Amino acid sequence: MYRSRRVVEWSCLRAGKLTWRHGPAILLPVLFFAISIASWKAVISDTALAVANQVDYEDAALCTKFGFAAGTREHVACKLDLLDLRHGHEQLIAATSDF
Repeated sequence: MYRSRRVVEWSCLRAGKLTWRHGPAILLPVLFFAISIASWKAVISDTALAVANQVDYEDAALCTKFGFAAGTREHVACKLDLLDLRHGHEQLIAATSDF
């Protein structure tokens, strides 16, 4: 029992020395990853906004191609119908996927 206690004390002492000696080297990668995660969240939100803008632009172009003048009720109704159609497709894909 005395031997195991010495081993534990030695291990704790060794871990403490390593932490003090290499603490900054451990802290820098952790800090880097924390900053990277925050940056990636901003990139992901910007990407989602860009995709939403592109989809809106394409829907507007398609409704205009169908003959609905931009700014009219019919044009807005057309865009909403396309949005509902896209939402239905997303639900169908989610329901049939195994992931």
